Amino acid sequence: LKFTDKEGQIRFKYKNTEGGQKVLEIQDNGIGMPQETIDKLFKVEQNAHRAGTAKESGTGLGLILTKELVELNKGRMDLTSEVGKGTTFVLAF
Repeated sequence: LKFTDKEGQIRFKYKNTEGGQKVLEIQDNGIGMPQETIDKLFKVEQNAHRAGTAKESGTGLGLILTKELVELNKGRMDLTSEVGKGTTFVLAF
């Protein structure tokens, strides 16, 4: 929500794979991220936070904690992003 304009879209998709994996995909058409931001995103010692579309502030810890929780539950979290086009997060268990 933080990086998607008020008139933007956020889509959720859920599926069970043939191998029994549960996959949740969260996609927005927000501001997206350059690769240099993605490279820092899950590193606590790096400064990857930035203001949202309505100038919201944050620390970047929420995403780090989410990834850790997913991995503690034997899952994985991946993302793809394109500046100006949006970001897609995939959580698989």
